[in-house]
Amino acid sequence: MKKIALIIALIVFGNIIYGATLEKSKSIVEKKLFYVSHDCFRMETGKKVIYTDPFNIPNGAKRADIILITHQHQDHLQLESINKIADKNTVIIAPVSAEYELKNKVL
Repeated sequence: MKKIALIIALIVFGNIIYGATLEKSKSIVEKKLFYVSHDCFRMETGKKVIYTDPFNIPNGAKRADIILITHQHQDHLQLESINKIADKNTVIIAPVSAEYELKNKVL
């Protein structure tokens, strides 16, 4: 499952980079990847911020445009961490099995 999530993250990240490159055809888009904790990473490109498996997110962390969740275990789907980085415009991509944990408990 982690491999699938990583592939999805790379596709999404690649599409954002590609799209941003098309929009700014004469400039280079800066890409950044940060380790946060456990299996949680933050990816940044252009104006987009993507998190994978939010866990132990520090206070004051950057807001997420996209959150990718591989599965519903506590160390990959921590509601407290999701609520620190999500807002009403954040897109959360997760397996159907995580729907119960996310529904009406995020934001």
